[in-house]
Amino acid sequence: MKQAILLLLAGAMFALFSCSKKSSSTPPNAQFVGTWHGTFCVTGSPAATEIINAGSDGSTVTIADPNFSVYGFVSCSKSVVFTGKVSGNTFIISQSVTDNCGNTGTLYIKATLTGGTLTMNGSITAAPGAPATSDTVCFTGQK
Repeated sequence: MKQAILLLLAGAMFALFSCSKKSSSTPPNAQFVGTWHGTFCVTGSPAATEIINAGSDGSTVTIADPNFSVYGFVSCSKSVVFTGKVSGNTFIISQSVTDNCGNTGTLYIKATLTGGTLTMNGSITAAPGAPATSDTVCFTGQK
């Protein structure tokens, strides 16, 4: 009887200690997915509160901007979806866009997530041959 109990106990301990911890398969972009509330600014424009939705699959994120304009003119604004590549706690967007007035520019943004705060810094640069612009873009917010 004692041997049977010891055998059962040994088997239970073996099973307990041989269990391995399962690794997480959370995609790299998961930390960015959601709605962010904060302050968005462009050089020469007043700061405004924006909601930025980030989401997609695997290692990319998308950010919708319903009022993008290369030169900041409301009459040229159009809805644009920007796509960024995630690496660790950062993502980078580098994308050329043409607004509703035919102005083309490149948006470059580097975003970093630190302690629940998303900080994005970058610029909008006009296409070669177009009137010059190189506005600073920034956003700071939380979910």
